[in-house]
Amino acid sequence: MTLLFKYRPPIDFSKTVRCNTARIFSNSALYYAKPSTFNDPFDGRILFDFIADKNDAYDRQFRVIRRRAWERSKVERHVMLPTVMQAWNQAKKNVDYTMDLLDNNRFDYERYYRDAMDNFGALALSAEKHNLLLWAHYAAEHRGLCLGFNWEATGLPPAAEMQYSTSYPKVDFWSHSEAELGKIALFQKSSEWAYEQEFRSINPATFEWYPKFDRRNAAAREAMRKAKIDRPGKAGRFERRNVMAAHSYSYKRPKTDGAGTLNFAKDALREVIFGERMTRDSIILHAHFIRGWGFNPVFWRAVRNPTRFSIDFVKLR
Repeated sequence: MTLLFKYRPPIDFSKTVRCNTARIFSNSALYYAKPSTFNDPFDGRILFDFIADKNDAYDRQFRVIRRRAWERSKVERHVMLPTVMQAWNQAKKNVDYTMDLLDNNRFDYERYYRDAMDNFGALALSAEKHNLLLWAHYAAEHRGLCLGFNWEATGLPPAAEMQYSTSYPKVDFWSHSEAELGKIALFQKSSEWAYEQEFRSINPATFEWYPKFDRRNAAAREAMRKAKIDRPGKAGRFERRNVMAAHSYSYKRPKTDGAGTLNFAKDALREVIFGERMTRDSIILHAHFIRGWGFNPVFWRAVRNPTRFSIDFVKLR
């Protein structure tokens, strides 16, 4: 069994209702943050590779649209798969529009990153419990605690290892949906952070798709006007619906946000390690509080190694 660790500052027992660390135990929940709130503005950066012949880009986007529609149809049974021609026309529209923005230097990279990623929620964990920097940075200068989870038993989204690099990885823009690009980006980080040995759990948003009549299209407006004149009132309702279906496009909006708290199974918390600077009285208070909410982990205390710049762990009874 491999554990993943979450470093936290100590519980503030004067305001446990509002204390984020306390709520991990009282609510049996961990918080997934929006990527825009990360402390590192370089986190999640990738380079988009737009280099492709236009016909090749059409083909790649066509495959993305078909795959995305197929995946959506497995979740939403009522969804009709687009025809080959509909998917091809949508692919051409996407590529032509994006290439026009690129040619005129109007592609807003910052907005694209925000739109692609900020519907996700992300939770940072570590494979390392001995690291002095992690204790100093995330556990209140060794006054806090470190929680060890059997991640597979939590019932939360799976955690995967971060990829560290000295330069932004280049990803083919045309071969991925926005959600896929966002997920790829969220596992990329500067190699200066490699000491954290971070694993990240990603919770995607869920979306609902809505049809919208394309009133900006002159042909669509004319078709609707003609349908209303030729078949007014209730008699022409079916015809007008057909006109709307033929001249509508789908857009999606979030149904549930990926950010927020998610509940985990209590028996997945296997270890709690108290920092080297946490007092004996505080350790007792923390242990009683954690057990009082139905958790039964193994408790450890971090102690300084007498000969090396490292910490050891002493099991508490």
